[in-house]
Amino acid sequence: MKYCLVEKGKIVGTPKELPKSWRNVSGLNLCSASELKEKGWLPYYETTIEVGRGFVKSDVIIDILEDSVTATETKRSMTADELEVEIASLRSAAYPSIGDQLDMIFHAGLGGDEFQSAIQAVKDKYPKP
Repeated sequence: MKYCLVEKGKIVGTPKELPKSWRNVSGLNLCSASELKEKGWLPYYETTIEVGRGFVKSDVIIDILEDSVTATETKRSMTADELEVEIASLRSAAYPSIGDQLDMIFHAGLGGDEFQSAIQAVKDKYPKP
């Protein structure tokens, strides 16, 4: 479990496992919850979120409570530019390889129906915004 040191209402340093010793205290990791609280060490809880297509992780909201600290991720909608980059990336990954595309063109004869269908399927699956 992670803990963080809170002094004057602010987190000092990075949340981590309790150190074995800290300042003039040895065995800090063996202290009770109330002893840790007296010294300013509070349990640190993180809430992560999943983001789907069209969203990105945004800020992390930190709440310093009486007995713990919570960090909650937030998300936001992608900007038009970010969405365009995501669509380009998804399309790039979904298209047949260049070698396969060239093979389709060769066998179909100058970019016949098979080539057009394969590319159109990707464009249909990932339409531009």
